[in-house]
This record gives sequence, C-alpha cells and structure tokens, in this order.
Amino acid sequence: MLTAYIDDSYKESYDDRTSKGLVVAGYVASVDNWAQFQVEWQAVLDREGVADFHRAEMETYWKSSRYRHWSTGHRNEILGQCHDIIKRHAAAAFGAGVLYRPYDRLPHADKAVIGSVYALCAKRGLDELLAWSQNDIVRAPIKVVFDRGSPRGEVTEAIERFYPGIEDGGTGDRRSLNPLQAADFMAYEGWKLLDRGHNDMTEKEVRIALRQMRLGSERMRFSVFDDSTLPHYVETARRRGF
Repeated sequence: MLTAYIDDSYKESYDDRTSKGLVVAGYVASVDNWAQFQVEWQAVLDREGVADFHRAEMETYWKSSRYRHWSTGHRNEILGQCHDIIKRHAAAAFGAGVLYRPYDRLPHADKAVIGSVYALCAKRGLDELLAWSQNDIVRAPIKVVFDRGSPRGEVTEAIERFYPGIEDGGTGDRRSLNPLQAADFMAYEGWKLLDRGHNDMTEKEVRIALRQMRLGSERMRFSVFDDSTLPHYVETARRRGF
C-alpha cells in the first residue's frame, strides 16, 4: 500500500486574490517509508522543542511565537534537514497550481465543469499521481489523505467516479500527522513558485529551498493552469464527464 498526503497553499483564504494563485500538492511513499519518515521528522521536532513545522510560519520565523528565537541561518539549517528527510523517504512529489486571473475569467459554465480552484488543483494533482504510478508500474493501491481543513467534497466524489486505483483515506491534522507537514512544504514552495511568476519547478531561477527539495524529474510531477492550459483542461474535463 502506498499513501499520499496532500495539502494546499494560498494567501489568506480560498477567496483571497491578493496573490497570483493557489497550489495543492503532496508526496507519496510506501507505508514502511512513511513510518521511517515519521521517526526522523519527529526527532527534528523534538530537538527543536516544537509540536510541528508550518512552512509559511517558518518563512517569517521572527513573527512566530514558536520560531522567533531562530536566526535565518538556523531556519535554513532546519529546512535543509527536513528536505533531506523528505528526499530519503518520498517516492514522488505531485501537485498542481492555478493562476487566479485565467480561472476568474472563465464562464460560469466552464467553472461548473472543473469545479472550484481547490478541486481543480486537487484533481489535476491526482492525475499527476496516477501518471507517475503508471510510468513506474506501481501495482499497489494508493490511499490519499487530505488536510482536515481542506474543502475536499468535490474531490472525494471525483475519486469514487474517475480515479481507479486511488482510495480516499479521509483527512488528518497536519499538526499531529508529520507526513502532512511534508505536504505543506511542497504546497508552499509550489505557491511561491506561482507567486513569483514561474510555472516550472526545474527552472534554475527557482528558490533555493525548492532546489533542495527536488527529487528528480521522473519523481516530481507538477503542472500549472494558466491562460494557455486552462481552456484545454476545461474541454478535457468536459469529455471525461467531470
């Protein structure tokens, strides 16, 4: 059995348009690999004396009651340790992002086909996950666990109808489920990628933190909906019966 953990990243709310877009992303690994990940990640948490890592809060650590005693160098050291743990144990990273402007310009009929920005990115992320599994000839079923606060209703329905080989694993609390914290890291870096005007995780100009997280092109599947790709996906979704 493989398990994928999925989180999202955005500015303040799903309706906030002060940033460029929203990202849903995560990691997949075997049950055994996640168990070892849990041990190693928890060791870093225990050493730092914190209950969990929240990537956006770590970015502006000086504003955080939990991390404000850190320095930039120490924050970066912790991030490096976390990235190494992820790379040792994750089989693949996957996700999708959408730019708000092209989505908001769509007719209501098109939005009804593809769903909300969250559902759009989550379903595309599942497409990427399935594409990876088929390329790697993964025979095991994949259970998908979402962050408890996510609006996953549309996605749950889609899993049952359109994603054979993927099982809805329900939700978990990121604060106590360490693999969801790793998914939070992936989603945050994808969101920063969008917000800085990039759409390719392999670009040399992306943030150092994202370069540290790379698993290799065959193990990192991420797509972005923009003016050119979104209309094509609407037609694809309509043909699939979404």
